[in-house]
Amino acid sequence: MEDNGFYLEGKFYPCPKNYQELTRDQLIKIYELLMSEAPYTDVVVAIIPVLFRLHMNLELLRFFMTKVTPVEWVDLALLTDPFIQNPESCINLLPTVCVDEKQFVGPADTLANLSFAEFINADTHFLRFLQTQDESHLNALCATLYRPQREDFNPDAPDTNGDPREVFNDNLVATRAQTFATLLKGEKAAILYFFMGCRNEIEKQYPWIFKKTDEEKTESEGWVGVWLQMAGNKFGDAEKTANTNLHWILTELNIMMRNYFETKSKTQQ
Repeated sequence: MEDNGFYLEGKFYPCPKNYQELTRDQLIKIYELLMSEAPYTDVVVAIIPVLFRLHMNLELLRFFMTKVTPVEWVDLALLTDPFIQNPESCINLLPTVCVDEKQFVGPADTLANLSFAEFINADTHFLRFLQTQDESHLNALCATLYRPQREDFNPDAPDTNGDPREVFNDNLVATRAQTFATLLKGEKAAILYFFMGCRNEIEKQYPWIFKKTDEEKTESEGWVGVWLQMAGNKFGDAEKTANTNLHWILTELNIMMRNYFETKSKTQQ
């Protein structure tokens, strides 16, 4: 057994090592399996043929089923670990999705081109989906992050902001979310785990924002209050602040929270 595949009767069969090496079809199928309610062992067994694309070669599939020993199947199961144990990613593995024959463009890696208002809306639906498992919130998360490309987008224009998507409009999310209900379950899962991975990275990158004590608790509903507090001389009025890049806001907020906790710590000494 090799780290990226295995030998069977002298022939090497390569296996993707991570999600970045998967084809789009493999990616969607594996995420669909992760979102299923099937037992863990059934998911493992189902992922193996996807990784080796056995559905593309029936002769190879029969070869696997008749020649692979039980011990080798256990070894094969180990190759699924990176996909089952680490489904989150800060890399957007689905740059675009197609809904009703219309293409929608997703955010950049690490949510680098999200506005603050877009993040607030996405994070609210993300947390509500985790709490309720109501798929309408997952649809709304997808509809928030994925939007049609602007007709006037020119990546080489001197004034481009690098985001090809239409400007975020909260008023369009509810209606568009109904359309996104038709997305494949695996596509929705890929978007969910992408946002989850980025959100976890944000907590690491801006630790003071998410620092909790017995008196202070950070909740998604608190983002609106943060938005209004951040509006002012630095980022402009509430509307301009809402449209400001997420990471600019978080950088400033992280500094403010660090200063707050450090000052509070000194006064309690």
